[in-house]
Amino acid sequence: MDYGKLIQKLLDEKNIKQIELSARMNVSPAYLNQLVKGTRKPGKRTILLFIIIFNKWQM
Repeated sequence: MDYGKLIQKLLDEKNIKQIELSARMNVSPAYLNQLVKGTRKPGKRTILLFIIIFNKWQM
């Protein structure tokens, strides 16, 4: 699965900046950028954070 493209798609759809998402996830902007670029893969904790945060953003 290409997590980077999925993350970028969600950011674009919700009009969220990477810096804002990284702050909400309590991860560094550099780490989030690496996920978006595909140079790193997210761990289980990070995937769960994406699910929780993006579901709350819908409310």
